Amino acid sequence: MKNTLQQITDRVSTMPSISSNTVRILNLISNSDYAVKDLIKLVSLDIALSTRCLQVVNSASFGLGKPVTSIDRAVNFLGNRGILGIVIKQSFGQMFSNPLKGYLCEENGLWNHSLRTAIASRQIAQMANKYEVSDVVYTAGLLLDIGKVIISEFLANYDSDLNEKYKIGIEMDFPSVESNILRTNHAEVGYMLANKWNFPDTLQAAIRFHHNPGAAPEKHKLICAMVHFGDIMAMLGGFGTGFDSMAYRLDSTASDILKLNDNDISNLYISIELEYEEIQKFFFNLDPENKGAGENDA
Repeated sequence: MKNTLQQITDRVSTMPSISSNTVRILNLISNSDYAVKDLIKLVSLDIALSTRCLQVVNSASFGLGKPVTSIDRAVNFLGNRGILGIVIKQSFGQMFSNPLKGYLCEENGLWNHSLRTAIASRQIAQMANKYEVSDVVYTAGLLLDIGKVIISEFLANYDSDLNEKYKIGIEMDFPSVESNILRTNHAEVGYMLANKWNFPDTLQAAIRFHHNPGAAPEKHKLICAMVHFGDIMAMLGGFGTGFDSMAYRLDSTASDILKLNDNDISNLYISIELEYEEIQKFFFNLDPENKGAGENDA
């Protein structure tokens, strides 16, 4: 009989592939000096993505006076964050919208947390005057917890008294709990998925080391620190992915690198939520109070 780790590895191998064009877009945006014309070209190659972009930019909530009929204009109106959101929802929408039963996370909880993490990570990059990596950390923030989709399936087989058994957040952080039970954790499984899907190295590193940026390769350490802090900010704002929320420790490397003060953090709380509501309203045609962040037609 296969052990749990082998079962998880097998489950990763059975996950559906994502389109090569999605990978190209992720690779493009992971380069700090990419040209908008190249993004327009990649969007144009994907009929479903082109259709969705035109649908969003011509929606009533977007509020344009005249219909947009060209992809280049649609891409310019949506911006890179809008395109990224649509690409990721189109490629991974069902994964993000399903409840994570093993974490006691409700429907769309993963998306709500991931979007806030992306926003926080990008704003942290801007606070640090690292505008050249703001798109990369935004993308990484959206994808950090993709490994939870698989880990959740296996955690669901265990008793719901994990918090009491492991004194989560007091004696043990949640990645350690996952590793203790399953011999791996969501960051490592997310890395396995990112590798399977041929994500760029930067995104693979951010997913793998988003809870311990101090262990990341030096060239990826700054980005890992930003998304680590962004992840913590999303949870501090009350939007985690279930009962593991706040069972994660702030890595001292991230604090040393970013040097955010109390005023910075207070301002982040406000700006994260404002941007979240804007994105939900204009890019996904949803009322910000609506929990249905993972609309089926995205």
